[in-house]
Amino acid sequence: VSTQSTWGAVRRELASCTTMITPIAADGRLELSAPRSKRRASSHQRRTALAFRLVVASRVTTRFFLPTPHLPCTAGYFPHRGEAPAMFKRGSTYYVLFGRECCFCPAGSDVSVFTAAAPLGPYTERPNANLAPAGDAVVRAQQAFVLSVPAGALGAACPAVFLWMGDLWHSAPDGLKGHDHQFWAPLAFAPDGAVEPLRWVDDFTVPMGDACAAGQR
Repeated sequence: VSTQSTWGAVRRELASCTTMITPIAADGRLELSAPRSKRRASSHQRRTALAFRLVVASRVTTRFFLPTPHLPCTAGYFPHRGEAPAMFKRGSTYYVLFGRECCFCPAGSDVSVFTAAAPLGPYTERPNANLAPAGDAVVRAQQAFVLSVPAGALGAACPAVFLWMGDLWHSAPDGLKGHDHQFWAPLAFAPDGAVEPLRWVDDFTVPMGDACAAGQR
């Protein structure tokens, strides 16, 4: 649903959602269920949506989606609080990345990493990808998204690329939040599948076409 959507469009989008929110259980956890009708969602989409439990119970108004207070977006599924989650699949492994709640923080956030063999888990926590020994963020950005570029999309011999995107809050020279910059960098992975620690780069190159065929990774 875009910011330009009419209220009717919002209602239609909600009607086609692949998960439904049912009342919160006594322990405060969200209970999600797939819709009874198949609609357009595949079983994989429904399982993936259920896997997260990163949906915040909300009441819908004509102006905003208002989160229920005191319920972190990772409630009920991961061992600690977080926000700005991203989920992607690399090979046969599912990844969930998110950082601690920092609310437009100029210091940036850490990046918790969890992996699983199936979208519903169980998930295993991996080493944090953006945490210095002193406890602050290595790259002073808060995760916004992970863009997955499938293998072959940039050329027949090109591998998959996963671009980590982080918001650099309070970086705009004019002080407007909408003008704040972002940091982008390809994620690197250890042989055991863990995400390698982030590091600041001023620029990077993503091989395409013949460069991949020549073995330039």
